[in-house]
Amino acid sequence: MTGPRALSQFDILGVVLSYAVVAGLWILLSDGVLALLVRDPGALALISAVKGWVFVIVTSLMLWALLRRWMAAPDPAVREDEARVSKPIRPLLFIAAFILAVTAVAVTVAVQQHKARELDRLQAIADFRTRQISDWVHERVTGDAALVQSSQFFAELYQRWQQKQDVQAGDMLKRRLSWLADSRGFAAVTLLDADGRRVWGSAEAPTQIADVLARAVAGVRERGKIEHVGPYRGVAGKLRLDFVAPLAGSSQPDRNTPLIVLHLKPETWLLPTLQSWPVPSESGETLLFRREGKDVLFLSELRHRSGGAGNLRVAAGAGRLPDLALIGAAGTVQEGLDYNGMAAVGVVRPVPGTDWFLLAKLDKSELYRDAMKEAVWIVLTGLFALAVAAAFLALQRQRQQLLVAAAAQQAQHERLAALGLLGTIAEHSEDCIFALDRNGHFTLFNHAAARLFGKPAEQVLERDEHAIFPPDIAARQIAENRRVMESGRSESVEETVPVGGQTRTFLTVKTPLRDETGAVVGICGIARDITARKLAEDAAHAASERLRLVLDATHDGVWDWDLVSGVASLSPRYYEMCGYAPDEVTPDLAFFQRLVHPDDWVRINEVMSAHLRGERGSSDFDYRMVTKSGGIRWVNGKGRVVARDARGAPLRMVGTISDITERKRGEGVLQQQAEALRQQAETLRARNEELERFNRVMIGRELDMIELKRRINALSARLGEAPPFDVRFVEIVRQEVD
Repeated sequence: MTGPRALSQFDILGVVLSYAVVAGLWILLSDGVLALLVRDPGALALISAVKGWVFVIVTSLMLWALLRRWMAAPDPAVREDEARVSKPIRPLLFIAAFILAVTAVAVTVAVQQHKARELDRLQAIADFRTRQISDWVHERVTGDAALVQSSQFFAELYQRWQQKQDVQAGDMLKRRLSWLADSRGFAAVTLLDADGRRVWGSAEAPTQIADVLARAVAGVRERGKIEHVGPYRGVAGKLRLDFVAPLAGSSQPDRNTPLIVLHLKPETWLLPTLQSWPVPSESGETLLFRREGKDVLFLSELRHRSGGAGNLRVAAGAGRLPDLALIGAAGTVQEGLDYNGMAAVGVVRPVPGTDWFLLAKLDKSELYRDAMKEAVWIVLTGLFALAVAAAFLALQRQRQQLLVAAAAQQAQHERLAALGLLGTIAEHSEDCIFALDRNGHFTLFNHAAARLFGKPAEQVLERDEHAIFPPDIAARQIAENRRVMESGRSESVEETVPVGGQTRTFLTVKTPLRDETGAVVGICGIARDITARKLAEDAAHAASERLRLVLDATHDGVWDWDLVSGVASLSPRYYEMCGYAPDEVTPDLAFFQRLVHPDDWVRINEVMSAHLRGERGSSDFDYRMVTKSGGIRWVNGKGRVVARDARGAPLRMVGTISDITERKRGEGVLQQQAEALRQQAETLRARNEELERFNRVMIGRELDMIELKRRINALSARLGEAPPFDVRFVEIVRQEVD
């Protein structure tokens, strides 16, 4: 009999280089491959979390396979009587140096990649929020304030009220301004005369004009352009954001033009938008500030300092965040101490159309936290690989024990030969497969079980459950095995047991073994490790809960339509909007058609059908929803097919609905006003045509009289008399025309 041959220096070098190549490729390519294959951030986070475990398994299997191959190969040059214990210290140091070097490189690359990802995300958040706030301000200025400035209707009402003392015109102006403020999301509106004195204000309008607003009013009077003011603290200490516009109508604004001030509450949209962070974070903040000399004044609420909006002024310079000297440099990531004295990184973007700057920041401790976790896993992986290598090298010192183990393994193979196909399946299965005799002693313990429990089969065979489990767990397993043998029926159980210092969950099936006579002679079992599946289910549940919280915050209804079964899953908000309870209806296509106003169904069906056929990238439409009570809500529906089969047929479609009733009501009022103006224009056109007809009649009669006078003059000339009428002016006019 020949034993396993001793590892040469080339064998050891091969193991080390193989590990280095696999580890290096894993570090360089794994993140890129995941980014290409997985687009969902939640799934990407879950896969990244288990990526370290996959690396451990892959490298361990590789080391096990290589060393087992070389250890199992017979060495004719080594006789049993020459077997001696080798000293693995030098090879172990050589392997350790390589593993530590690869681990250090892996930790460095992982930290840098994680930092780069977080900084890219920070810049994306800053760009998105900047664009979002800039568009919002632009809409307020060019939409709402410009509408007030150019409204001839408002200007005429003000002139009739102030100059002609028309009280009804004043009341109508107040009502229309109040309605405009309510419909466009403004908190209040104030009317100022040409000198900037307060003429009237709505219920929520400030009674006193703050100094900063007074300066802005003077600027609008001087320049005649719309300006926004704030956010600033008003006379009463409340945070305000105002838009000042001259009430000029169709005329050019001047210093005699009255002014309209539209008041916004920043906490209605601006502050919540800034305070929201797209992913869970303990320190992520989006802050708005304005440069004032060498300092910055924060305009939004601060996460760690209440009441700072419009009040907190801090120095900005080198080592501080933000650093005014770095503002404007494209792609610059700033690092320094934030307003709370914490080391942080941030990205500053100017908000177009304003004097504001937006700062998206994150504490360094949070920035590196996940990277440190991944680094810990990499270090543990390196240590584990080192331990595996040391364990296999230690086997060199136990060559005599391996010879005995080889004999025991040969005996085991002879026993397994009687089991035929079962033995082959057991040895190649990734599940733990075992068998016990009537006395509860193991007669089969496959490689998967040996690898999982960390004990070779020879240490388990011919022994009972105490060989692999603690006493209490072993007693329970023995009782279960006895029950299966006594009942003669198979049992399937999900159980949690300690394995290798960890608690793992298994799905175990135990079946009684019978001889040729049908008598029970033992049991066999298959145990599948479902720990990863349980963890994934828990993670999926947590992700579902986070999604529910996000949907509750957006007030949108969500639907998930299984196109195979035809039944959809609707969120609680969806049922709330339509007025039905989940147990009252079946959420299928017929139910959806019942909710859609009959006049809108054909249009909606065409849009959705085109999307299902793949002719449109998504479906987006407005329609009237008929609620359970018979009421009408205007709703915006969006949807997208997220799964198709191999032939392109849609399998699943998801989407949302948003209540846009108030927006549609405002659009209806504006359309009514436009129709009234059109009718007035038609009336004026008709009157103008009537005047033109009257002028043509009068001019025709005058020309006939001139012709009659000329004939009378000609007749008088033939009679020898003087012409009674002077029509020379007609010839003069004709010569001027020619």
